[in-house]
Amino acid sequence: MGKQFTFKTIAIDRKTGNKCAVYIDQQSHEMMVTPLADFQSLLSAPASSGGASGHWSEEEKLSIFRSLFKGRDDVYAKRYFNKRAGRYVYSPATRFKDGRPMRDKTLPLTDNVIKDHLNGKQFIGIYPLLKDDTTNFLVIDIDKSNWQMIIKSLKKVASQQGVPVFIECSQSGNGGHLWVFFEHTLTAKLARQLGQQLLERAMAINPEISFAAFDRLFPNQDTMPSGGYGNLIAAPLQLERLRQGRSAFIDENFKPYRDQWAYLSTVTKISEKQVQDAIIALASKNTFRLFNEISQTQPDLLADKTFKTMGKIKIIRREQLFLDSHNLTHKQIMTLCWMATFSNPEFYIKQRQRRSTWNSPRYISLATQDSKRYPGYLGLPRGIENLLVEKIPEITWTDKTTNGRSLHVTFTGELFAEQQLAQQSMLRGNMGVLSARTGFGKTVIAASMIAERAVSTLIIVNNLELAEQWQKQLNQFLEIDDDPWTEYTPTGRKRRKQKIGTYYGSRKNTSRLVDIANIQTLARLDALPEFLSHYGMVIIDEVHHVAARTFDEVVSQVPAKYIYGLSATPYRRDGWQPNIFM
Repeated sequence: MGKQFTFKTIAIDRKTGNKCAVYIDQQSHEMMVTPLADFQSLLSAPASSGGASGHWSEEEKLSIFRSLFKGRDDVYAKRYFNKRAGRYVYSPATRFKDGRPMRDKTLPLTDNVIKDHLNGKQFIGIYPLLKDDTTNFLVIDIDKSNWQMIIKSLKKVASQQGVPVFIECSQSGNGGHLWVFFEHTLTAKLARQLGQQLLERAMAINPEISFAAFDRLFPNQDTMPSGGYGNLIAAPLQLERLRQGRSAFIDENFKPYRDQWAYLSTVTKISEKQVQDAIIALASKNTFRLFNEISQTQPDLLADKTFKTMGKIKIIRREQLFLDSHNLTHKQIMTLCWMATFSNPEFYIKQRQRRSTWNSPRYISLATQDSKRYPGYLGLPRGIENLLVEKIPEITWTDKTTNGRSLHVTFTGELFAEQQLAQQSMLRGNMGVLSARTGFGKTVIAASMIAERAVSTLIIVNNLELAEQWQKQLNQFLEIDDDPWTEYTPTGRKRRKQKIGTYYGSRKNTSRLVDIANIQTLARLDALPEFLSHYGMVIIDEVHHVAARTFDEVVSQVPAKYIYGLSATPYRRDGWQPNIFM
């Protein structure tokens, strides 16, 4: 057994102003004074020790636990095995009546409950968001496979700003919790701003931090959801897990401290002013800009400096823009990722309405790192091509979009002056969205564009009624001289085909000349990339009505040279219109 210490207090060195630990060496019984960091390093031990310590009474442990992990006292969460889900889950601990939980009769977090948790008799969760929308601590939960590298990045950023952080290995052992403790309760909004700024700054040195990390802050929202308690976090120091080296606070080598309670008794809390100063300092260094924050005409001196230092960039244009990131800095990679990201309005609406923000991410990112198709390349949506051209000094392009099949097609209709202007505007680019009032004749304009581009075209709609309308109008306004592709039935007979093909419901009979497909049907198609590879132009109707995730799931796989959207309004009810334009 190693040396044992009894921690007494923290003192300030009058000469240096540094914090020192005052403790008693249990072997020599001498009172010692040493720099706090050095004392904490004495407490490190192998995971097998489980943080065991025989000289801390239950009352002392309770005092330390309650001084640090101060969530709500009137309610706590208890872990149980959910048979339906087939796994352990947490829910508010309640009284029972006739064998059923009384949801409105929650149990308070008593000393005995905490003791049972610390002694390994049960697992409890803490609700960090207090009734008045304040909190005593901030936790950033990192649960990715590379969590240790991410924790190191966050710890480095926090240290640079003088923010003391304390790392706990999660109960699973496959993640970590970064804790910041406050001297007094702070608004959850201020605490979360600190977490957001720490994450954003850490992204500049570690691009493997995903936007999902912004949804793993505790408290999870600024205000208490109506009728709820906010999100819970599993309480640390559960004895059963401690014996496995989990649920324990760990050192810079990710090893649990030998004496968890001695270590926690040295924890430094941060004041509100320190939090505010750190937020201001971090915000001045964070230069990332979201898609809707970037101007193509007004310079952003801080952000644009990042672009100007880029050398010649190789970009492959396909279903996405695949950008060679081998020679880019971490900060440059994340700057590009933020360009392809936007704030999720649903998150803020729910928060304002005091509703749960569960399953509503703060950010929606259309960037994909280390593409499977092109390893070492960054995948970005094609709609930001003009933005990249504007910002990046030198780009080498490789076009691998599909041209489709050449068509011999004639437009038999006639466009009005307004329609001609709209058509010409759309044809000036390979991508675009035509927003016009109902009755403007968007379908007729699209038919004329098919004749102008003269390539195989896929029309994507979101309901069967629209599909039938399109089929009727395209048959009316287009004359196609080419023959559909040859397809055989299971019995070997040549399948009969129309020149305007369909792919929805039971009518899955494409011509590969001009086809009309339902987006929900496409989203369920396993061989979607192969299906889409036959078209040189794709037109999506009513883009403002298509479910956002379905839209992204399909359109992000379209390799066609030309992609256009039609809409009665450029705005979506869910606020996801950046998804359309990207």
